[in-house]
Amino acid sequence: MAIKPDDIVSKKFSFSFRGYNPDEVDAFLDEVVEEMEYLQAEIEKLSSKQTLVDEQQTAISGMESALRETLALAQKTAGEIVQAAQDKADAMTDRAQDKAERLVEDGRARARRILEETAQRKRMLTAQADALARQIYEMRERYRSELEAQMRLIGQEGMPVIEEYEELDGEQEFHEEERDAGLRPAVGDESKQPED
Repeated sequence: MAIKPDDIVSKKFSFSFRGYNPDEVDAFLDEVVEEMEYLQAEIEKLSSKQTLVDEQQTAISGMESALRETLALAQKTAGEIVQAAQDKADAMTDRAQDKAERLVEDGRARARRILEETAQRKRMLTAQADALARQIYEMRERYRSELEAQMRLIGQEGMPVIEEYEELDGEQEFHEEERDAGLRPAVGDESKQPED
């Protein structure tokens, strides 16, 4: 199925957990649409030129018929006129054919180059996305390890401190020291109590 620029513009992609950045994908698709529109315009120009070549070929064929009729009336110069007309027609046809083939080949080479560059960009973006995913995973694991270490440290060091304070005489003194140590809010401020 041939892809048209409108197909690229209207294409919708589903989102996934580790998908590509939608803005980057949209920007890249915009570049592809521009390039496809340019290539489509080039193809239409080549088709127009091919039509012109066909018309010239038809005109040349008509000239040959007229020349042959003239040759029947002027036999002495018939060979020379036919040969000159044939040479001219062949040269024009060859030049037009060569030019058309060059233009088509240039268009194909440009399209191949664009496809190769697109594939290379895709590989680069994929590699960058993979590297970013690895970095996110490594950072998440590092933060998780640090958090677990902090929680173990709080669990090992926090309990003896509380037990030590519970042995002190006077509940008010205990609460004041807890508040000063950041373990308990001021009396009357129940909304800021630490979580278990």
